[in-house]
Amino acid sequence: MDIKENNIMLIGFMGSGKTTVSHELSRQMQIPEVDMDAYIVRHEGKSISDIFAESGEDVFREIETSEGDSEGHRADRIMRRRCGASG
Repeated sequence: MDIKENNIMLIGFMGSGKTTVSHELSRQMQIPEVDMDAYIVRHEGKSISDIFAESGEDVFREIETSEGDSEGHRADRIMRRRCGASG
């Protein structure tokens, strides 16, 4: 996998401060931030909860990995996602 050197991935549980840290890093570094859950919802056309309900966690994790790899190949991004979340 050829992830760009300047990407930052923030991973954590809900309420752990990912969004706050992401906003501040984005502001200070002047690079865009990507909420991977929102990115997946836009690309899949359904909510995370619906993906889990219809296809299960394994399929969601495959989508998450694929979309993360895709976005990770773009330079200078701050990406954030929840860990262990089901919706």
